[in-house]
Amino acid sequence: MEEIIKNRISECQSKTNDYDRWLRILRVPNVFLIGGGSLLAFLGGAAIISNRFDDITGYMALVGGALTGLHGWFGCETHQQKCRSISAQYTALKFKYEALELEKNSKEEKLKSLEQQYAEFVSGVDVKPWV
Repeated sequence: MEEIIKNRISECQSKTNDYDRWLRILRVPNVFLIGGGSLLAFLGGAAIISNRFDDITGYMALVGGALTGLHGWFGCETHQQKCRSISAQYTALKFKYEALELEKNSKEEKLKSLEQQYAEFVSGVDVKPWV
């Protein structure tokens, strides 16, 4: 029983680290797609005011819209939100297993209940990190 608890703690920590690492990796394309799209739209709008760069403003708006559109088409926000949620749930499970490790009374019964929660959670995970 102690071995199961230790394995689950280790597994939950590992999964949390995987999702957190993946979210850190996704920050770069997120900044490029959202930040780049917003910046190009802003610069294109500012260039319209000056009336000196008529062609460039259209290209900036086109590229900025394309970057923002790619972000939406790939479902980046939804994917990142699910990854954050799954990471938080793995962390919560890890804390529950750590608390169970210190438990003295009815440990076996609580482990069965926690294993049921774990199985239900893992079977519902529909987003995985790519690393």
